[in-house]
Amino acid sequence: SMEDLQRNENRLRSLVGILQHATQSSTELLDYSLEKAIEITESKIGYIYIYDEERKELILSSWSRDVMDECAVVNPQMCYALDQTGFWGEAIRQRAPIMLNNFQSQHPLKKGYPEGHVQLNRFLSIPVIVKEHIVAVAGVANKESDYDESDILQLTLLMDDAWKAVQRERVEEALRQSEERYAAIINNLPNSIVHIFDSEFHYLFNAGEALEEVGLTNEALIGKTIYEVHDPLLAQDLATKYQQVLNGDTIQFEGEFSGKFFHLHAAPLRDSSGQINQILVLSINITEKHITEKKLIATQTKLEDLLVEADQSRKALLSVIEDQKLAEEQIQKLNQELELRVRQRTAELQVANQELEAFSYSVSHDLRAPLRAMDGFSAALLSGYIEKLDSQGKHYLERIQEASQRMGLLINDLLNLSRVTRVDFSRQTVNLSQIASEVASDLQSRAHENHIQFIIAEDMEVEGDSHLLKIVLDNLLNNAVKFSSKQENAVIQFGVKSQNNEKVYFVSDNGVGFDMAYANKLFSPFQRLHGMQEFPGTGIGLVTVQRIIHRHGGRVWPESELNHGATFYFTLGGIV
Repeated sequence: SMEDLQRNENRLRSLVGILQHATQSSTELLDYSLEKAIEITESKIGYIYIYDEERKELILSSWSRDVMDECAVVNPQMCYALDQTGFWGEAIRQRAPIMLNNFQSQHPLKKGYPEGHVQLNRFLSIPVIVKEHIVAVAGVANKESDYDESDILQLTLLMDDAWKAVQRERVEEALRQSEERYAAIINNLPNSIVHIFDSEFHYLFNAGEALEEVGLTNEALIGKTIYEVHDPLLAQDLATKYQQVLNGDTIQFEGEFSGKFFHLHAAPLRDSSGQINQILVLSINITEKHITEKKLIATQTKLEDLLVEADQSRKALLSVIEDQKLAEEQIQKLNQELELRVRQRTAELQVANQELEAFSYSVSHDLRAPLRAMDGFSAALLSGYIEKLDSQGKHYLERIQEASQRMGLLINDLLNLSRVTRVDFSRQTVNLSQIASEVASDLQSRAHENHIQFIIAEDMEVEGDSHLLKIVLDNLLNNAVKFSSKQENAVIQFGVKSQNNEKVYFVSDNGVGFDMAYANKLFSPFQRLHGMQEFPGTGIGLVTVQRIIHRHGGRVWPESELNHGATFYFTLGGIV
């Protein structure tokens, strides 16, 4: 019918919009997909939950904006066990679409919903199934007219295609992260160059600290063959060796390029079908070792000359027994020194070769990770057969899980940040001293920071929202503890002073501090002045502090000096 054709056309338009939508993450793509699902089903609200089939848990991914505006449930859950869900979980339990056009009527599968939940009149939910596994559930509600089988079909088709787009986005995210990691590793390899060639010996990739030492750049080499870069004799020699690699061999050899000496390790790279299509070459600058070996050879030559001279002297001075004995002792000493140096050099070369072999294998294997990720990461994760993965696959999974945990922390901080701008104020007299003492006590009990001394002024009372002000102090004191954790005798102070007829509150520490030239970045989302490994965090805490202080009609600013601690000041004016 014309109506069905129109619905199909609308769905296809929505799918094109999803595929063309510019996003920074798979979460944003799911949010946009939900908007289109609500649009094509003519619904008012909707949601998407990610389903963990192994743990039987549903994790909220996307809520429609109207739900967030209308929902009055206190502390809504983000994660649900399947057996705790009511009617909306039936799409998973039954592995089929669930439709109810009179939601207010009695139904044996309904468990009711919490106070403040958005009222539902009509409801439709479908499972998203990939290779017989449920990976998500999408729901829409409150269409003006009844939902029908066409709505089920259109929503199912849209979400199936949208999920494929999400999978591609996740693979691309993992690929981007992997490429960044490997680029960082390769570009910082000491005294080394990494090349990748195709089967016709074109340069495909070039990186490494030693690349500039031989007067080359990646851009200058890309697309050229070894015949265009090297003289004919050297190019032909390299071609012969690289052909061995294309035949399946892993080889090592030494060569001279631009006056530098290199040890080269060449290994084959295979495509997804197992065919050798590329060559990985790791070149390590051994110029210093080569010079040392030349000196060693010269020394050995001199020693041999000495031995000849000594022998001649011995023959000429047979009558002088003492002189002969001294000469023999000198020769023996020189021989021992030479043997010791040779053994040391041999041991060093053996260790270097072992490390080179291990490193070459690692690079050869890990550079294939992006291709393997595109072919297997998402399928392996979604299939649930974790126990069948090898150690390297488990390593990938751990990295993804760590990234997911960091993303979870970031999402939580962003949600908290959004809430502080929307929550209603409960204005009352607040004892900041008491709140700070509770936060400090909690920090010491959790982190056992017994070496940190808290100095908190007494009876600091203000007018404001106690919950929001606790968030402010929790963030500031947490930061003070974190950035003072390396001090043997750290002191954190919370107090108040009068400045220009205004009370100015402050939290100070004697931690690592920071350069005030970068102070303007502190209150911008995701901006950090210290490395994640040294001081973990999301870069959202101070943004949250600033917004809460601004809602109280105040202002917040820092003062610090690198390695001499930091102080954060804030004022509290009228409630906004």
